[in-house]
Amino acid sequence: MDGLQQLGIEGAEVAEEPVAKNVLIGVGGVLLVIAALIPITAAVITVVVVVTTYGGAMLGL
Repeated sequence: MDGLQQLGIEGAEVAEEPVAKNVLIGVGGVLLVIAALIPITAAVITVVVVVTTYGGAMLGL
């Protein structure tokens, strides 16, 4: 008998979520982060290539 039962309070039973569901949510989150990083990385690479290629010409170097 636990403390709640001694006070006459019935605790509600909560069903545990399956581990597979939590794993799928985690994997989905990681995939979303990777999908978001792909265009950001492409944009950074594009900016670096453009600046290194045309930066000197634009500055007159």
